[in-house]
Amino acid sequence: MRKSYYSYPLLFLITLMLTMPTHAQKRVGYIQSWRAQLTADQASKLTHVIYSFATIHPDLDGKLNAIDGSYLSTMVSIAHSKGAKAILAVGGWFPCSYANQSGACAADSNPEAFNLVSQGRSKTNFVNNLYNIVVQYDLDGIDIDWEYPSASSQRLYVDLLASLRAKMNTHPSKNLELSTAVPASAYRGQYFSSAAFQYLDDIHIMAYDASPRIHHSTYAFAASSINYWQGRGVSSSRLQLGLPFYGWNSSGGSMAYKDIVAADASAPNKVYSNNNTCDQSNGYGYNAKKLIEDKVQLALNEKIGGIMIWAIDQDHANPAISLLNTIDTKLNGGSGGGGGGGSGSCTTWSAGTQYYVGNIVTYNGNRYICVNDNPGYDPVISTWFWDPTSKSCDGGDTGGGTCSAWAAGTQYYTGDIVSYSGTNYICEHDNPGYNPVISTWFWEPTSAGCRSTRLTTNLAINNTTARVYPNPLSTGVLNLNIESIKNSQIRVKILDMQGRVVKRIDLNTLKTGSNNYQLDASDLRVGSYLIHIVSDQGTEIKRFSVI
Repeated sequence: MRKSYYSYPLLFLITLMLTMPTHAQKRVGYIQSWRAQLTADQASKLTHVIYSFATIHPDLDGKLNAIDGSYLSTMVSIAHSKGAKAILAVGGWFPCSYANQSGACAADSNPEAFNLVSQGRSKTNFVNNLYNIVVQYDLDGIDIDWEYPSASSQRLYVDLLASLRAKMNTHPSKNLELSTAVPASAYRGQYFSSAAFQYLDDIHIMAYDASPRIHHSTYAFAASSINYWQGRGVSSSRLQLGLPFYGWNSSGGSMAYKDIVAADASAPNKVYSNNNTCDQSNGYGYNAKKLIEDKVQLALNEKIGGIMIWAIDQDHANPAISLLNTIDTKLNGGSGGGGGGGSGSCTTWSAGTQYYVGNIVTYNGNRYICVNDNPGYDPVISTWFWDPTSKSCDGGDTGGGTCSAWAAGTQYYTGDIVSYSGTNYICEHDNPGYNPVISTWFWEPTSAGCRSTRLTTNLAINNTTARVYPNPLSTGVLNLNIESIKNSQIRVKILDMQGRVVKRIDLNTLKTGSNNYQLDASDLRVGSYLIHIVSDQGTEIKRFSVI
């Protein structure tokens, strides 16, 4: 399965950092054409704008229902003026009523229009008609929103994509893009045949509309959806994580984010209680700014191709609470911690340089403090190793010395090490003097000396190897095997992909030779994790997934 990107050879890491952008490459926004027109500001924050939807004519001979040509022309013009691509989506959640976007539609109990326009002469007509619209309106690609292929129609899905790809490749001047929207799990995703992947540029994961509706699009659901499609063999670079700009109530009613905010001014800033919940407002479960930010970070951590939004017309117009602005800021590196914080001259971050806890660097105009020793990981990408900080640059010295005693009410910054009741603690989040024993999110016990004595050596350098299995994990027990050349103490932390510690395990003595441990992972939810192994001989980070 997927390897830990922290265990790649250093040369490859440096090359990767120098060649890849510091944010997910694609920002795809669907727009409901019957709701609102695209704005220039929206287009400036997107790489792809998708017109929703062209629909299949009820004759099922391959014709399309009439579209609003004036609207589409304007949308394409605005998108192109801001450097975004304009895509035509066909289908949607209306397969039984075809063009009827306001009527009831029991999609699971009616034959789908796609079935009939993916065969014979109807398929030829359908493909040609879609291509002609692309050429007529200077579009950049087609998005197939077939909800959903079944066991009997999955072959037709592949055939349709193959025919579309062949036709689109005949365009005289453009490399037209072909994408598709897919469900988030095997329940419906199993019938999206892997044979189709070869024809697609992008795959948009609809990581929303799960049950119960009140928690329809959680962080855990997003993580599991990425893992599902990666596990199906889709290249990560072709995946976009879907983010909802709307919420559901428990009765099945939906509401746009902008309307949720209109009814509750506090809605943008609410914080979800755990990874299996949505934010809540007036009975609606939705994604507020923090949950959107965390999902974008998940996309960055997983190194997938980007994010997708349904739908940008549901966003709030106020830039301060706009979810699109929130995404844009996060993908551009955020506001960072560059303001204020005293004097001193920071060293500019350099790929491949060894950094230690407490080191402070500048990167793209912002300051970052090293919170876990690393051999030069990118401060924006590797958020477990770096935190934005407002601390002065000359406060990042990691030379010798003794620890200061903790003092209530004193401002502490990430990387500070203090002594409290005979134990050293390292500050993991800036705080105004919270108690190290009580406030465990802000402080962590450390065996390091007060300056630069934290372990920095990879276990492999000392001929000590660590292995975790099975990976991916489908049972409640994670096995850890460590081959050691001497006795030492060992402890383990398991972190989610946002760098949050979800489990601490003290394994006590590591003996010479082979050591086997069985770690209780029954409380870990579906998703990707890092296991951080620390011994007297060094440290090791492994990545594993729970399915």
